[in-house]
Amino acid sequence: MLHRFSVNFKLLGIGLLFVTLIKMCAVVGIDIMRHLTKNTYNQIITLFVSFAVGSLSGSSFYHLLPQAHADLMDENREPMHSSLHLEHISILGVYAFFFCVKLIKIIFEIRKAHGICVHDHSIEFRAANRQSPRWMIVFGDGLHNLIDGISIGAAFVESIHSGLSISLAVLCEEFPHESGKKFWFNRI
Repeated sequence: MLHRFSVNFKLLGIGLLFVTLIKMCAVVGIDIMRHLTKNTYNQIITLFVSFAVGSLSGSSFYHLLPQAHADLMDENREPMHSSLHLEHISILGVYAFFFCVKLIKIIFEIRKAHGICVHDHSIEFRAANRQSPRWMIVFGDGLHNLIDGISIGAAFVESIHSGLSISLAVLCEEFPHESGKKFWFNRI
């Protein structure tokens, strides 16, 4: 039996509008930042990184985690033991990315070690070292954009207020994220 569900096209349109706006602000911001002096760039990027950390931390701890824990609380609104698993999974996610970077570096070093033996190891090592961060940035950014879209969509499904709150947090985070990614790709 097929289950019918209603699609709220107004919320879908608002969600798509905000995701598009967030991505376009990052692209336009990066283009503007190219024309700034290094000192001005550093001051602006520091300001936006602080906005990103503050908005994402605030959104996570005051908006997202309480919603995630709502079903893991007893009748007195006290957290049950199983709610700690969410925090553990979050911490494991951070460590998983750390170990992925290490694993990619090890793989590229092993590839370098099995190549033709010449006396320019430092040049090959630098080339192998450059691939690891690039792949981490590409995979991490894809996963990051997927999670951003899912969180914005889920927030708009819950309510317009939630959707706007999450969209604002993602908007504050996206500019330093994209400009930092551009910086690392140029540096590597």
